[in-house]
Amino acid sequence: TLPVKERTARLRELLKNNFAWNGNFGIFAVGERKLQKERTANSATLNFALRSMLRDANILAYPVVMSRRTRGRLPQLHPSGESLNTMCLQVIGEDGEPFYIDAAAPGCPVGVLPDNLLVERARVIRGENSAEWVDLTHVSSGQISSFSRGTLSADGRLEGTRDVDYHDNSSVVF
Repeated sequence: TLPVKERTARLRELLKNNFAWNGNFGIFAVGERKLQKERTANSATLNFALRSMLRDANILAYPVVMSRRTRGRLPQLHPSGESLNTMCLQVIGEDGEPFYIDAAAPGCPVGVLPDNLLVERARVIRGENSAEWVDLTHVSSGQISSFSRGTLSADGRLEGTRDVDYHDNSSVVF
């Protein structure tokens, strides 16, 4: 069988081919009938739909709720549900290591979250009485590697080439 990341990527692609993100964030999903009718939905609806697809494929996935970076940090001493405004999924790979995915994020490959979701405090909901805090700031990087080769002529002109590789979030932005 295919690795969990590849199966997850294929299921997400199937979801994206049938439903679109309407640009709204949320932690509550709309009903299945409304999704089927409108073919667009908020981020929570798409993530919960992907979670159902993953569950049907025997892949463990848990909702991760948070406050987007643009909306401010969750208060550490008294986090409240009112501060939560979006979610993504934590998927457990075959080695037991988690990776993250946002079904609504345009252009983000599996394991890469948009910059707005790379927050210090997010809550993984594993069950009715089971949850844990996770730090998502290092889930994906935004590295840019460049290599330049050139020659300097006697008259002071520089000529050459430059190769640039974009990784993770930088490639999504590019």
